[in-house]
Amino acid sequence: MDSIWQDLLRRDVLYYKGRLDMDGLEVVDLEDGKDRDLHVSIKNAFRLHCGTTGDSHLLCTRKPEQKQRWLKAFAREREQVRDPAGPCPGPQGPHGAPV
Repeated sequence: MDSIWQDLLRRDVLYYKGRLDMDGLEVVDLEDGKDRDLHVSIKNAFRLHCGTTGDSHLLCTRKPEQKQRWLKAFAREREQVRDPAGPCPGPQGPHGAPV
């Protein structure tokens, strides 16, 4: 997964920070409220936590629906990685285009 961060002072600037290896990360759904690690208020947030290094990345979305879409996308990606047959595009191509 590529990580891109938005500048907090200038909303029109995005910074490319690098890639995250999803194989070693655990996706943790967080409750709205105060984050116990960072001591900040969070809403529609989830954490990507690396068990081996202890690093974590806190990600927030604007709407609960966006958060659910991200969580489903992470779960779907993990299922595809665990499936020994790999992703199967079916009667359509891998991006939904007919073949």
